[in-house]
Amino acid sequence: MAAEHLVPEDNEFTRADLSEGAISLAPYYTMIVTALEGAFAPDVRARVIAMPSFTPEYAVGIKVNGDRYTIFHLGLDAQLWRYETLKSLEEVNPAFLGDSAAEDLNDTIAELRSALPEDFRDVGIEACEIEIAPALGGTIMRIWNTMLLQTRYAETGNFGRDGTDYHFSMVGGGQLLAGKVWEPPPDSKTGRLVSIAATMKNLCLTGDTNLIGQLQPQLDALLTQLSE
Repeated sequence: MAAEHLVPEDNEFTRADLSEGAISLAPYYTMIVTALEGAFAPDVRARVIAMPSFTPEYAVGIKVNGDRYTIFHLGLDAQLWRYETLKSLEEVNPAFLGDSAAEDLNDTIAELRSALPEDFRDVGIEACEIEIAPALGGTIMRIWNTMLLQTRYAETGNFGRDGTDYHFSMVGGGQLLAGKVWEPPPDSKTGRLVSIAATMKNLCLTGDTNLIGQLQPQLDALLTQLSE
C-alpha cells in the first residue's frame, strides 16, 4: 500500500542541512526554507514541513539541547504559495484576454498584492515551544527515524490537486533522512505519523499538557504497526 511508506526526496528542505550555497531548483521550496529557517537550526533533530493547498505553510518538530527536549511549531501568517500565484498572474499578457477577463485578472492581482507583504521575508511567524519529557521526545525521534529509514518509491502514486504535502526529515546515523507523503489515509503508518505531528502542533500552540495523554497512545499505535 503506497501510504504505508514515506517517499524518498531530495530538495531544498534536505539541502538546507547540507550546504548553505546549494543551487535552488524550486524557488517555492527555497522561500519556505528561508521563511521557516528556525526549523533548520542545529538543535532541531526532527521536523515536518507542511504545505497545505489553501492555508499557510508551517513546521513542527523536536529540538534537543542537552537533556532538554522541546516540541516546536512555526506557522506563517500568509501562504507563500500565493507569491508564486501572483508571479504567474503577473506574467499573463492582458492583450490575449477579453476585456472582462483582463479586468478580472487585474482585480485578482490587486487583491493578492494588498493581502501580501511586498517581500515574503516580511511575512509574520507564530512560534511556540513546549518542553516534554526526554523519554517522550526520544520516542518521537525513534518513530521519525524508523519511518524515514523505510522510505520507498510506490508503484502507484498518492497525490491530488488539493490537500497537504508533508515533508519529514531528520539527521540519523550521521546522514540526513527525508521523506514525504500527501494526504495519507488516517489508519496507515504515514497517516498515524501525520496525526502525531498534528497533536504535537496542538500541544505546542495550546500549552495543554493533557494532549500528552493523547499523544502517547498515538505513538504506541504506530510503534505497534512498525513492529508487525
